[in-house]
Amino acid sequence: MEKLWRKINPPELPDKMFLRQNFDQLRFFNIYRGASKAPFGQQFRFYALEVFLALQFFPIAYDLTTVLDDIALIGDDLCVLTGVVMVLMKRWHCRSIVDQLDDCVQKFDEYYAHYRSRGAEFAEAIRRETLPDRILAFMSHVLGGAMCVFFVMRELLSDGESHILRAKFPFNTDTTVGHMVVFASQAFLLCHSVVSTVLIEDFSTELLSQLSVLFVLLRMEFEQVAKGYPLPRDQLLHYDEAIAARIKQLIVQHQKLLSFADRVKELYETNIMGQFVASSIIICMTAFEVMFAKGQMILICRFGAYMAISFHQIFAWCFFGDRMTHMSTSIHEGIFACNWIGLDNGLKKDLGFAMMRAQQPYVINVYGMFPLTFAMFIAISSRAYSVMTLMQSMIE
Repeated sequence: MEKLWRKINPPELPDKMFLRQNFDQLRFFNIYRGASKAPFGQQFRFYALEVFLALQFFPIAYDLTTVLDDIALIGDDLCVLTGVVMVLMKRWHCRSIVDQLDDCVQKFDEYYAHYRSRGAEFAEAIRRETLPDRILAFMSHVLGGAMCVFFVMRELLSDGESHILRAKFPFNTDTTVGHMVVFASQAFLLCHSVVSTVLIEDFSTELLSQLSVLFVLLRMEFEQVAKGYPLPRDQLLHYDEAIAARIKQLIVQHQKLLSFADRVKELYETNIMGQFVASSIIICMTAFEVMFAKGQMILICRFGAYMAISFHQIFAWCFFGDRMTHMSTSIHEGIFACNWIGLDNGLKKDLGFAMMRAQQPYVINVYGMFPLTFAMFIAISSRAYSVMTLMQSMIE
């Protein structure tokens, strides 16, 4: 346990930031910089995987048309179809903006190098504030791995008459060869989809987390304004060109950070919207199916895995969005904590304007429809429950 905790929370700040590590893994596994610039072999591998995922959609959709009289089987197929569509959407969206994401990561690398050079205080703040990222990333890996193991082992321990995922194929799957082909293809589909989703989600939510860290570090920068200046004994307030330039630099840096956050939000609005719609559908269907799977532990575990993954994804986005909102307002606390009392009225006025701007929280409002906050997470959960109860009353 101690080794695991040291891996999640290393005692020293690594040379390469956690975001850069995630992006390198994502680009190697899933996407490549500039589709036209990638080698032919990489492009072929990517498109072959996309064709494979797309083809897997049709056997599941065909199975759905044959089980319209069984509500439990309908829910199973709908959850899988929604998940496959969501994975394809995430992969293509991430590939379409990979060059912009690379620019953003390079910008974060510059911030990382700058604050690491500021001393142990800033390095410790980075390590402390990025701990939630590593914990949630570890949880996503555990949930994804548990889901893959459960579905694959369930099929291996079954009588061989079912599949990992419900589907009907245009060939005979009752033979040993046919069953092995279906098992291998569906196991690859499941594992590849889970790994893709985990890598994309870890990197995407890490972007929001790193923005929160930058707000924290900027607050620390404001706290050091005029640090060490003595109080004036002759009642004459200080005006120092270096302090004035430093205040101006920090104010400009704050505006650039807000613009950078806007850029990241614009890149991920489509992803977040698709994620929330797909997760809401899966949560509604799985909760509904769990209520009808009375005493059937296999079905309860199956739908419970779908639900846990969907709740974890929505929670991660809302957690980091809400954290970023709170951290963005902490800058005004840093301004108040600096040694402003000995500065002249002009510098105090500059700090006052910066404090007024910092008191306005930065909220990631997706397409102006919903903010990424804990309140939204609770609202989605309650609405999903309302839809589930409505469906149950209609069935009864």
